[in-house]
Amino acid sequence: MAFKVLANPGQSNTNVLHIHKSNTGCCPEDLSICKYEITADPFVDFQSITTLVNEEEITVDFENVQDAKQDFVHGKVVDFQVPVTTLKEAKKAIRAALRCVDAGGQSSDCATKDFDTSETATAKTICIYSEVPVVKLTASDGREYEAIAKCDTIILCKYRSYIQSLESITLNGTTTPFNPTLVYGVDKIEDVENAIAFLLQPNESVTVTDNGMAFQIDLSVQNTTGKPYVNGNEAFFCGCSTVYIRRNLKIKDFPKSAGK
Repeated sequence: MAFKVLANPGQSNTNVLHIHKSNTGCCPEDLSICKYEITADPFVDFQSITTLVNEEEITVDFENVQDAKQDFVHGKVVDFQVPVTTLKEAKKAIRAALRCVDAGGQSSDCATKDFDTSETATAKTICIYSEVPVVKLTASDGREYEAIAKCDTIILCKYRSYIQSLESITLNGTTTPFNPTLVYGVDKIEDVENAIAFLLQPNESVTVTDNGMAFQIDLSVQNTTGKPYVNGNEAFFCGCSTVYIRRNLKIKDFPKSAGK
């Protein structure tokens, strides 16, 4: 699920079983998994990662992390460049750095859901899920890319409807009629989208598209909102997921949770 703080910092990373502080059931600490979002624009490379341990910033240079210098492809060891210049290399290097138990007393471990990544023509965004607070990534030329911490979570559920006209919508038990109605082939997609968006709660969203025969309404609403109805008809349910939100604070304002 994330990079997690080890209960025993001295244990070997090669151990089959790793016990984490947050899973021991005793001696509770303020260990929250947060999403740390870092965007580099323009992206050239990453040289090091800085985390917060015992209220002190600890920087791990990728060049000094042995595991970061190697990638394993079909059993063959492939060396790659440091500093790292691709998202694939960045993930490998960050994993190695955050599992370096001797790095200034830092101790963490990673499980399956540890990264999300995205990129544009010039920028690269990497989201690190971790109990160990992440401060920043630094490029080889000294440029620093600060992490935005998102530690509160909500469950967003997706729904879809196809309509020829927008007459009413029911959200959170409240029905809002549209007068005049918004008609497919007559009214603009943006007008339909704006009309619905005005009724949504923070962090909820709507996307309206033309599927060639009707308006396609895609809603993303909190699970506490209840099932939405469009023109009196229940929208098709498309699944739910946990989303990290808010708490967009600089790391200096953030809970000092790791390595206590």
